[in-house]
Amino acid sequence: MIKRKIPYMVFAATFCLSVFLLSTALARNDKDLPKTITLGNSEIKIEFLRGSGFGISQMYNVTKQIRLISDEAALEDMVLWKLILKDDNGKGREVTVTNRHRSRISYKLNKGRSLDLYWKGIDVEEEKGVIDVHVRVQLDQNAPMSYWKIRVKNRSRKFGLWQVYCPMVIVSSLGSPPPETYLTIPNYAGYLLEDPFHPTDYPWGRAIYPRGAQMQFIAFYNNVGNGLYMATHDGDGYDKEYIFGPIEEKELLRFGICNLPDNMGTAREDYTMPYPAVLGFFDGDWYDASRIYRRWALNQKWAAKGPLHTRKDVPEWFKRCSLVLRGDTTEDRDYDINLNVLNYSKCLDTFGGPIASVWYCWQHFDPSKSVSEKRLGCAYHGGSFPDPQKGFKAAVQKLQSKGAYITAYFNTRIYDPGNDDADYFQS
Repeated sequence: MIKRKIPYMVFAATFCLSVFLLSTALARNDKDLPKTITLGNSEIKIEFLRGSGFGISQMYNVTKQIRLISDEAALEDMVLWKLILKDDNGKGREVTVTNRHRSRISYKLNKGRSLDLYWKGIDVEEEKGVIDVHVRVQLDQNAPMSYWKIRVKNRSRKFGLWQVYCPMVIVSSLGSPPPETYLTIPNYAGYLLEDPFHPTDYPWGRAIYPRGAQMQFIAFYNNVGNGLYMATHDGDGYDKEYIFGPIEEKELLRFGICNLPDNMGTAREDYTMPYPAVLGFFDGDWYDASRIYRRWALNQKWAAKGPLHTRKDVPEWFKRCSLVLRGDTTEDRDYDINLNVLNYSKCLDTFGGPIASVWYCWQHFDPSKSVSEKRLGCAYHGGSFPDPQKGFKAAVQKLQSKGAYITAYFNTRIYDPGNDDADYFQS
């Protein structure tokens, strides 16, 4: 009888020891984690708070001894990453998952040069433990920038990734007492937003690259030269969005990068960020921030042919352009062709040629060929080449003879299918 009991006793003891060791390992990866984890060098330190699911609780400019975040003010809003998922291939319900959701969290600090953060076993509605997230942060030695990538493992049979936000950071100040602050946004010709904590003239809250944003960075700085730089180093030109704006009723700003996965909305589709995000400090203003971006951009394939003035594939008149103008002859306004010719001529006489131009709404709007009673911007019927307004061709020839190079604008986003296709358009 004793001989028979020994194997059972050994098995029971081994099982209990295994359970204890497993629970200890899990505890070290969760409850027994330190309150904060810090990654830093001689220029920058980033602190992550366990209680917020490893949200960024503090960023330090070590050289200037500046803290960007007030822990108490930002604690409840701390989000490091956010996933938007949709079912039915993007046509159905939407679910949001963040680093604050329940998960098994762990980390690995690699000699102070990089940090790996893990969130495993996140639920998506009734599907248990179907999302894992891995964020890696790297630092250059003795440089004030950090580099970020996110990987998402999606085992959901219903929901696909739609948007992946990472990194996200909250800023409360750039020094004390609060100085004048500015936000540089690379949308279109560029915007400089004063006092972004209380914006009045720029409500969009996002810059979309490469559709509206001409460059891949935003910069937040103050009048004494303290700055926060956020960018992506994406030489392939993936679509993405730069998020910025105040948190309502709080003196806080949120910044983030929204990445758009391939095969959006496809269930069981993983995501690995194919380029690094950049987050760090700089000294100066918008010009200094743009020079940081320029150093990277000049090494990309779109700059491989060298400076514009040395290129042989660009016409000389384009290099010598004194102005680039916009013409507009919208038929329901007082922008007629003669007025445009007069304005172009004045510019040529004053500044000299050559000048370049994009001429909007040069087409004759024919309601019989449109689904709308009014012109949709500068939309045109896609089934046939549009007729120009009377006198447009003669005006272009006259201006060309004086040194103007005119491009007729075509809208590539708004398509008027015409009455023949009206039923299809409505459906």
